[in-house]
Amino acid sequence: TEVILSLGKAGRTQVELQDVLGRPVAIIHEGMMAAGEHRLSVPLERAVAGIYFVRVIQADGSQTVRVVKE
Repeated sequence: TEVILSLGKAGRTQVELQDVLGRPVAIIHEGMMAAGEHRLSVPLERAVAGIYFVRVIQADGSQTVRVVKE
Protein backbone atom coordinates (compact mmCIF):
# COMPACT_ATOMS: atom_id res chain seq x y z
CA THR A 1 0.00 0.00 0.00
CA GLU A 2 1.26 3.47 -0.86
CA VAL A 3 0.29 6.91 0.40
CA ILE A 4 1.02 10.25 -1.22
CA LEU A 5 2.05 13.05 1.12
CA SER A 6 2.47 16.71 0.32
CA LEU A 7 4.85 18.66 2.53
CA GLY A 8 4.72 22.45 2.53
CA LYS A 9 8.33 22.82 3.58
CA ALA A 10 11.46 20.80 4.09
CA GLY A 11 12.49 19.65 7.54
CA ARG A 12 12.86 16.84 10.01
CA THR A 13 9.87 14.56 9.53
CA GLN A 14 8.52 11.51 11.29
CA VAL A 15 6.00 9.34 9.48
CA GLU A 16 4.30 6.82 11.72
CA LEU A 17 1.73 4.10 11.12
CA GLN A 18 -0.89 4.01 13.89
CA ASP A 19 -3.78 1.70 14.63
CA VAL A 20 -7.34 2.97 15.01
CA LEU A 21 -6.68 3.78 18.69
CA GLY A 22 -3.64 5.91 17.84
CA ARG A 23 -1.08 3.37 19.04
CA PRO A 24 2.16 3.23 17.01
CA VAL A 25 2.46 0.19 14.74
CA ALA A 26 5.56 1.14 12.72
CA ILE A 27 7.87 4.05 11.93
CA ILE A 28 7.74 4.51 8.15
CA HIS A 29 10.26 7.35 7.96
CA GLU A 30 12.32 9.39 10.39
CA GLY A 31 14.67 12.08 9.15
CA MET A 32 14.86 14.98 6.72
CA MET A 33 12.33 15.30 3.90
CA ALA A 34 12.21 17.89 1.13
CA ALA A 35 9.16 20.02 0.47
CA GLY A 36 6.76 18.67 -2.14
CA GLU A 37 5.03 15.40 -2.94
CA HIS A 38 6.28 12.07 -1.60
CA ARG A 39 5.12 8.50 -2.19
CA LEU A 40 5.71 6.22 0.77
CA SER A 41 5.13 2.51 1.13
CA VAL A 42 2.98 1.58 4.13
CA PRO A 43 3.96 -1.76 5.72
CA LEU A 44 0.58 -3.48 6.08
CA GLU A 45 1.61 -6.97 4.95
CA ARG A 46 1.46 -8.46 8.46
CA ALA A 47 -1.29 -6.21 9.81
CA VAL A 48 -4.80 -7.47 10.44
CA ALA A 49 -7.68 -6.03 8.41
CA GLY A 50 -8.91 -2.68 9.66
CA ILE A 51 -8.42 1.07 9.68
CA TYR A 52 -4.97 2.58 10.16
CA PHE A 53 -3.60 6.10 10.12
CA VAL A 54 -0.37 7.44 8.68
CA ARG A 55 0.65 10.43 10.81
CA VAL A 56 3.19 12.89 9.47
CA ILE A 57 4.85 15.03 12.14
CA GLN A 58 7.04 18.08 11.49
CA ALA A 59 8.12 20.91 13.79
CA ASP A 60 5.28 23.17 12.62
CA GLY A 61 2.44 20.63 12.80
CA SER A 62 1.13 17.29 11.67
CA GLN A 63 -1.22 15.71 9.16
CA THR A 64 -2.97 12.36 9.12
CA VAL A 65 -3.96 10.08 6.23
CA ARG A 66 -6.46 7.24 6.70
CA VAL A 67 -5.56 3.83 5.25
CA VAL A 68 -7.84 0.76 5.14
CA LYS A 69 -6.53 -2.80 4.95
CA GLU A 70 -9.14 -5.24 3.74
